Amino acid sequence: MGKNLNGRYALANDIGDSIEHEWNGGKGFAPIGNKSNPLAGVFNIRGYKIIGLYIDQQFEDYVGLVGYNGGTVSNCYSTGSVSGDNCVGGLVAWNYDGTIIASF
Repeated sequence: MGKNLNGRYALANDIGDSIEHEWNGGKGFAPIGNKSNPLAGVFNIRGYKIIGLYIDQQFEDYVGLVGYNGGTVSNCYSTGSVSGDNCVGGLVAWNYDGTIIASF
């Protein structure tokens, strides 16, 4: 997904506690999109759950499941621990001309 942020993506099942703290040198999940390369496509979670999302990027900006959104994020339920510096969100850190539908 990170190589084509203009595509259309959907989850096929729940993701639970599989987002390990050890990923990315202990920083956890790498946010989808950033300021220089935002999500511009569609990410439809289809009502599945993302449980236990872990991101620890205390000195980084735009930290969330989606770091920088200019596309569409829909039908998402996400819980976990997300930490960053500026523009931090559990679902979307920065929504720039994007759309968020039926998500919490």
